[in-house]
Amino acid sequence: MVQNLLLPVGMMGHVIGKGRQNLNTIETKTEVTLKVWDGKLYIKAESEKSEKLAVREIRALAVSIFGLKNSAKLRNSNGNVRSDNMEK
Repeated sequence: MVQNLLLPVGMMGHVIGKGRQNLNTIETKTEVTLKVWDGKLYIKAESEKSEKLAVREIRALAVSIFGLKNSAKLRNSNGNVRSDNMEK
């Protein structure tokens, strides 16, 4: 199963981390494969449980980086991570 998350351009680098450090940590912790392609973050998971855990970890990371109080500010109706006010 593969899912993609749309992150604002300004957030993508922070979520990836220096030398892919944040993505590597999430991959190890959740047992998924994360790839960045054409401005999108793709999650390849063997189970729905690991996929959901990875999405949760990415949202938590984005919230901690940008100091947001609620991760609901980062997702749209499709569950994709985003923020209108950060894209400007």
